[in-house]
Amino acid sequence: MKFSNLKIGVRLGITIGIQLVLMVVMGLMGFTSLMKMNDTARVANTAQLRVTLATDWMRTLEAHQEVLTSYVRSYNAAENTRLESVIASHTQRVLAIDKELNALSTDAGRAVLADVNRVAQSYRNARDELMKLKKSASQEDIYLLDNLNQTRIVPGLQAYVAEVNKLADASRFEAEEAGEQALATWQRGRVVLVICGVIALSAGVALGLTITRSITRPIAEAVRLADAVAAGDLSQRLESNAKDETG
Repeated sequence: MKFSNLKIGVRLGITIGIQLVLMVVMGLMGFTSLMKMNDTARVANTAQLRVTLATDWMRTLEAHQEVLTSYVRSYNAAENTRLESVIASHTQRVLAIDKELNALSTDAGRAVLADVNRVAQSYRNARDELMKLKKSASQEDIYLLDNLNQTRIVPGLQAYVAEVNKLADASRFEAEEAGEQALATWQRGRVVLVICGVIALSAGVALGLTITRSITRPIAEAVRLADAVAAGDLSQRLESNAKDETG
């Protein structure tokens, strides 16, 4: 059955139904795009948080390096006790950062973090040995302390800093990559929404014009015939194949 032969109410119902379906499809696609944008934005925010934590780790190590240098050079018991407390606070802060990073990292990030922790543990073992020697005052221990500082502490801390730098670089790379993905997802979502809007609008206009013409054309023909008859022209005829209310 032709669309124009359907009852006017049926045609209107079909048109409105199609418009509603298009609106639902557009809404679902928009919702899906928003969910994808939300996911990528969350990944980008997490990556940026990892950068912040890695930077905090670097700053803690910088402060730790200065305190440790002062500790090695100090022979004042009270000052050494204070510095040991500061060193302990640095260790606690680093362990807290490590825990947060481990929870936020990807598999690749955890692999880098494992390398950092391996070097960090080696450094901490040497530092603990140095602090133990520091608490004794024998001439031999002072020599051992200096040798330990030169052969293990300084190189160990440098290696530690280098590994944390690698972690920070990896975190920055992941953050940049996540940001690019979030931007690409947003751009795709915008394009999808625009296309859906254009399709819905075009379909609405096309359906509206079709149903309007199917109603107004027979009525216009009937009016033209009525005007001709009113003017005395009884030879006019109206042929219609429509099977709706205007037929």
